[in-house]
Amino acid sequence: MTSTLLSFLLFWAIWLLVPLFIDGTTAVAYLWGAWRMRGVARRRDAAGLDDYPMVTVIIPVHCGEDTLGRCLASLRGQNYPRDRLEVLVVDNQSTDNTLGVYHETQATWSGGRLDWISVAQKGKSYALNAGIYLAMGSFIVNVDCDVVLHEDALLNMMK
Repeated sequence: MTSTLLSFLLFWAIWLLVPLFIDGTTAVAYLWGAWRMRGVARRRDAAGLDDYPMVTVIIPVHCGEDTLGRCLASLRGQNYPRDRLEVLVVDNQSTDNTLGVYHETQATWSGGRLDWISVAQKGKSYALNAGIYLAMGSFIVNVDCDVVLHEDALLNMMK
C-alpha cells in the first residue's frame, strides 16, 4: 500500500509541480525584466524628435460640410511643426458647402500647406489615390473628414 501511495504522489508531483515550476520561473523572469525596464519607455516617449519628417495628411471628403471644419481645426492644433505638415483635402464630388468650409479654414491657416483637390470620379479609392499621387511628404496619413485628432497624434505617430 505504501508503494502505491508513493507512486500516486510521485505521478501527480511530476504532472503538477514540474509545469508550475517551469511556468513560475518564466513568470518571475518576465516580472524581473519588466521591473528593470520600467522607466525606459517613459523616458523614450518624453524625448522629442531630432528631425521632423514631412508629413502629408490626406482627407478624402464627400459632403463633409458639417465635419470638415472640426477635422481641419484639429490638424491646425497639432503639436507638430506646421512647416513640416501638408494637408490635402480631396473632394469627391461634394454637393454641399464643403468648399466654403475649406475656404473659411484656409483664410486662417498659417504655415504648412493646405490644398484642395477635386477628383472627377466618385469613390474614396479615387480620392485617396489622387492624394497619394500628389503627396510630397515622407509619411502619408489618411484621415476621414469626420475625425478629430488629439493634439499629439502626429507627433506620436512620427516618434
